[in-house]
Amino acid sequence: MSRPNEGWSVGDPRTPGGVRTVRFSFNKRQCEISTGERGYTEACAAAARLVPEYIARGGPAPKVGGKKLHPDALLGPIAADWVDSLAPTALNEAFALQIVAHIVPWFRTLDRLTPELCPEYYTHRLGQVQRSTVTKEVTCLRAFVEWLHGKGLTSVKPDDLPAVPKRDPGTPHKVGKREPQAVEPAELRAILHGLPARCKERRKESGNETLCRLLYALYYETGLRPKTIHSLAVPDNWRKGEDVLRLAAKNDKTKFARAVPISRAARLILHWLTEGGTRRGPIFGRRPDHRDTVKRVAKAVLGERGAHFQFYDLRRAAGTHAINAGAPLTGVAWLLGHKHVSTTSKYIKPGQRAAEQALRARRKSNHAP
Repeated sequence: MSRPNEGWSVGDPRTPGGVRTVRFSFNKRQCEISTGERGYTEACAAAARLVPEYIARGGPAPKVGGKKLHPDALLGPIAADWVDSLAPTALNEAFALQIVAHIVPWFRTLDRLTPELCPEYYTHRLGQVQRSTVTKEVTCLRAFVEWLHGKGLTSVKPDDLPAVPKRDPGTPHKVGKREPQAVEPAELRAILHGLPARCKERRKESGNETLCRLLYALYYETGLRPKTIHSLAVPDNWRKGEDVLRLAAKNDKTKFARAVPISRAARLILHWLTEGGTRRGPIFGRRPDHRDTVKRVAKAVLGERGAHFQFYDLRRAAGTHAINAGAPLTGVAWLLGHKHVSTTSKYIKPGQRAAEQALRARRKSNHAP
């Protein structure tokens, strides 16, 4: 037992390998609380923080769920109470996943949830994921601390938590990005022809079948992002007989409002889907999940390359085929919704077909009068 000048003393653990407690006098009675630490030096550092908090609070920590909470109370049950109190929104669902998967396992106990230990948590997570992911987890952590502070469970406030270091980008995902699949026009036509008119969605054994072939044909014919396609509505974005899609900022990922020319095939698809433009409202609505069906057909056409075929390859193919056909980069950038031509230039892929076109163009120029 050792007694420093602060008026408290840190004792030996009651069991081998156990945590140490700190004893002190408050309101003419002896108090003993856990430091949550096994080492003597670490326990003294924790006691120097916990004892003043105890005195400032006027007694032991309050209760959650009818149970008295000690400084070394496990965060799991407390976090569960917090998650149960959240409204059912997409953001709160993300909070629930983050706190269960990362925050609770690292901090473990209530007394470890301090501004001093947050940088260690940041360093730990930055060694696993990118900075943007850690920043989202800190948003969750601050929301949790705000709830704890409101319940009187901690003296820490959300603003007390430090920010994630700006100079540390974190660790990229080990798998990396998927390599896009280069698809020739003939191969693409075979894939679209092989798709069923309607099919059931992935992992849904029951339920109605949803549109399939025409949906993916429109993906290719327009070259638009799937999210943009599924935000289209009549008459806001298209009317009967029009040869353009009028996109507002809300329809585009980059907020690029523009009039997009469409092919005759795309007009016929829109005409059929909207019953000649008479059916108003969303054209598609929710995006269906046909991944299994599309990959099965793509693998039958492309072989092993088809195992990695995805919806976005239709958009990339639309841009690549247009460029290979001699379309100007500026025009293709407008169709795809790229504000910078440098983004569109990434769609240019070396290939035999492009080489043959270049050879023909050179021969034509050599024989020109």
